[in-house]
Amino acid sequence: MTMRVHRVAWMLSHGRRIPANRWVLHRCHNRLCVNPKHLYIGTHGDNMRDLARKRASGAIEPSDRGAKRRRPKRELLDEEKRQIQVNLTNGATKRSQMRLFNASKFAIYTLAGSFAK
Repeated sequence: MTMRVHRVAWMLSHGRRIPANRWVLHRCHNRLCVNPKHLYIGTHGDNMRDLARKRASGAIEPSDRGAKRRRPKRELLDEEKRQIQVNLTNGATKRSQMRLFNASKFAIYTLAGSFAK
């Protein structure tokens, strides 16, 4: 059985199992954090309310580590496609182009394959 490390950290620090239908949440909103002082039990709804509250207060930005980001689905412009191909040819990483152009992984890898043949 696979279990995320922060859940194991919570169980080890509290000496008990996680209650049914509960999540181990991060006060710091950093998914990689395993500090038991930053972990607490709650529901998915608790996590979403806490995240919305922190974003509204400016305490975290949507792009902070651990916060999920949704990329809008959009068609890349022809000029953007050409620039991405130039950038990749000049050594830019696919990941950097995904971020720079707010593009999906599929779009970048399709472009990378279209001129690499």
